[in-house]
Amino acid sequence: MDVMVKFPKFIHKIPRSILQKTGDKLLTQIVRQVSPRLTYKVQEDFHSSFNLPLPPASSCLFYRLDSCEGGLLA
Repeated sequence: MDVMVKFPKFIHKIPRSILQKTGDKLLTQIVRQVSPRLTYKVQEDFHSSFNLPLPPASSCLFYRLDSCEGGLLA
């Protein structure tokens, strides 16, 4: 994902490392606030792009790969 934030010209007089840290913190805060709201939509998009059935929203049963035995566990 690409994100661009446009700063006023005077901001560019600040050292680049400080701008980078500030931008990273800003992006982290945006993702933290938006991510919980997009989770279901992201799942829908992923499943539809691969023509997979979407698990029920209330489903708490997911399959995971058992790293010890190499099999699937419910």
